Amino acid sequence: MLHFTKIIGETQMNITTEEEAFESVLQDGLALEYVPEELKTEMLCGIAVFNNGLAIDYVPEALKTEALYLDAVQQNVLAFKFVPEAMKTETFCLAAVQQNGLALKFIPESLKTEAFYLAAVQRNGFALHCVPEELKTEALCFAAIQRNAIALVYVPKVLIKEAFCLAAVQKNYMSFIYVPKAMKTKDVCLAAVKQDGRMLEFVPEELKENISI
Repeated sequence: MLHFTKIIGETQMNITTEEEAFESVLQDGLALEYVPEELKTEMLCGIAVFNNGLAIDYVPEALKTEALYLDAVQQNVLAFKFVPEAMKTETFCLAAVQQNGLALKFIPESLKTEAFYLAAVQRNGFALHCVPEELKTEALCFAAIQRNAIALVYVPKVLIKEAFCLAAVQKNYMSFIYVPKAMKTKDVCLAAVKQDGRMLEFVPEELKENISI
């Protein structure tokens, strides 16, 4: 049995058969770097990228397809840096953010539209922090919160409403920590404390006597 280690040279010499190549990339997709070119099949490269998106850098050019790049970005958003400029079309970039919302950070500015921002936050609410402040609408922020309640921290203060806070807390009580004091109404506080009594610590003093665990 081959035991993959990232010792350059020794590992490369150890991978001499198809079986060893598969075993290596199953353990670590980046092991593809040490697989001889003649053993890099479409299936092997697909497994490597599935395990670690950054392995796309070691895939032979002839096997690098749009679908494989999308798989890479989905697994690790940092793999977007390996996507050829010519492939960064509107269609590809939209598909990328639909698979990994944080890919929004890496797509060309000229392609970023309201549709891209919405697709990104619907996939990953934390992508809201990649949206320019002036383009954060109520609808966009609410969509982000519905996906990841903690994304409340990226909502501009002028847009935060009780409904936003209540929706966030009902989805994840930990978001209560990020609710502005002015929005900590009895209903919002109660929703948090009912889920976890420890949230009482973050309830304004003047409301604590009205909140029961």
